[in-house]
Amino acid sequence: MICLPEKYANTFLNALKTGKINPDEMIKMTSEQRRKYLARFLGEYAKFANAEFESKLLLKNQKRGLVAWAKRMAGLKEYERKDIINKIKKLDKALNPTEQEQFLADIAEKRLGVQISYEEAQKLVKLTQKVEALKKPELKEWQQSDAYWKARQELVKFARELKAEIPPAISKITAVRKRLADYVSVQRAIKVGFDLSAPLRQGRAYLGTREWNGAFRRMFKYAKDPLAMDELEIKMMRSKYAEQVLQVKRELGLTSLGETFTQREEDFASKLIDKIPVLRASERAFVGFLNDLRFHRFVNIIDRLEKSGIKITEDKEALKALAKTIGAASGRGTLGSAEGAARSLATVLFSPRWVASRIQLLLNPLVKTGEARKEAIRALARLAGTSAAILGMAKMAGADVEIDPRSSDFGKIKIGKVRIDITGGLAPYITLMVRLATMSSKSSTTGVITILNSNAYNATTAYDVALNFITNKTAPLPSIARDYLRGKSWEGEKLTMDKPKVLAKYLARELFEPLLVADALDTYRDSSGNVLLTAGAFTGSLFGAGVISYKGSVKQQVKELYRDGEDEDAKQLLEDAYTAEKISKYSYEKLKKQLESDKPNKEIDLPNDIIYFKSLPYEIQLKQL
Repeated sequence: MICLPEKYANTFLNALKTGKINPDEMIKMTSEQRRKYLARFLGEYAKFANAEFESKLLLKNQKRGLVAWAKRMAGLKEYERKDIINKIKKLDKALNPTEQEQFLADIAEKRLGVQISYEEAQKLVKLTQKVEALKKPELKEWQQSDAYWKARQELVKFARELKAEIPPAISKITAVRKRLADYVSVQRAIKVGFDLSAPLRQGRAYLGTREWNGAFRRMFKYAKDPLAMDELEIKMMRSKYAEQVLQVKRELGLTSLGETFTQREEDFASKLIDKIPVLRASERAFVGFLNDLRFHRFVNIIDRLEKSGIKITEDKEALKALAKTIGAASGRGTLGSAEGAARSLATVLFSPRWVASRIQLLLNPLVKTGEARKEAIRALARLAGTSAAILGMAKMAGADVEIDPRSSDFGKIKIGKVRIDITGGLAPYITLMVRLATMSSKSSTTGVITILNSNAYNATTAYDVALNFITNKTAPLPSIARDYLRGKSWEGEKLTMDKPKVLAKYLARELFEPLLVADALDTYRDSSGNVLLTAGAFTGSLFGAGVISYKGSVKQQVKELYRDGEDEDAKQLLEDAYTAEKISKYSYEKLKKQLESDKPNKEIDLPNDIIYFKSLPYEIQLKQL
């Protein structure tokens, strides 16, 4: 039971006393008219108030119902509350579908946890009766009837739509926290939406399997037609293993199965996304592909085991372990004791379940047992094998490939300044583990090996490596806060209030530019307008391959321009970088002097190159200083 906040309760009572709210007039109104009428006094709580009013209209003693409505809306004393609850319970016992249709509204409220109007209750009755009529025992094979499952799906969809957006009586702090979580979710969806990235990101470990191939073909239908999602759900419910699937739907990560949505994918965690058509289509493709892949993988393994004589359907723990393994391999990890804080974590980390899934994908072959362990080994081996094959073919085609796991370019195809990650986002986690295990790292730009925790001045530590990894996984808003506190963006832009244009451009890019668009623009710019490479990178990014365009430092770019004979461009780049405060005055003057003297690139000496300086022995560093 939800009571109005004190502010609205007082407004409501005053309006009743002065006659501004006239119950007799409200009886003659339609549901929509009553909502608008009450909104003048109760704002966003009008829908809730109207639902309460309509529920009392259904009582035989209408005046008594109106009095109860008024008392409930204004708040009750404890003894009054208990009395009302007892009366409601007595009413519930009398309600069943064989009585007057309008009473089903109250039943639906209890089952769905929402308030519904009389008109909505009537539709719910008709849909329920249609399902029940098709489920009669005398109708043979009703479980295999298309008509039954379509009617059932129509009922399930309508029940979901009835999930009311009634604002609960919550504190201001809780309300702010909820709005912040929704806003962060929307920002995440804008950044990663507008694509079809599930196949080569979440589904990468199953690339080439029959489950992946089938889900990929049907993904386009899911994006185009909402009814295709209904067909998938019907297929799930008609499966001979539907009972087992329903038992582990949360562990498996099925986001639309059964009577209600069990959860939403992290990339589309806010209901606000439903209001943006393109993002809604992207979500259907995303959810449809993953549901299709996870469901078929799960039931195919069960079917194979059952046919071989292994009764896994009778082992609930084995089913749950298998479901968790498939969920982790397909990008949805479990958070253990932090499950209840998943939404809060998502306001800080970009995708906490995704991060958990990559770690679990690496560790599950070691910690799982039985069929779950076999599936974990298969998934990891398949990802490693296909990645090695793709990298090998890229190498033969002339692209650069990094095989040292200490480098951030490990597992990526390098074409000029463009890096393409084909490991399903797993490579960075391997790199982190190897760096911490060997206490060394390799620069992706200079190739210099840096020893962690050395005694050199300002040496990189293992703590720095781990901290950088974590901070790079933050959500859009925390990332902006991080960069502002550091005083500069990842690209070197100075972020201060005295540079409003730079700051505004940075905020617009970080908040509203989809990664798909950013990747394409960066690739085109940094490949000097290579249309073919840009098209390839765009296609890869569209389907989930990680595309990074790495420009390098200003000094490195100057070197490259010199090497290519673009002297004037090198000078202009230097001036622009100094104006934007991307390099120090010392570096600017030294580089400018070298440019003016027209020295060749190979003679440019940059003694303040920190990466190179750190790699030198301590005695040499002292000598250089």
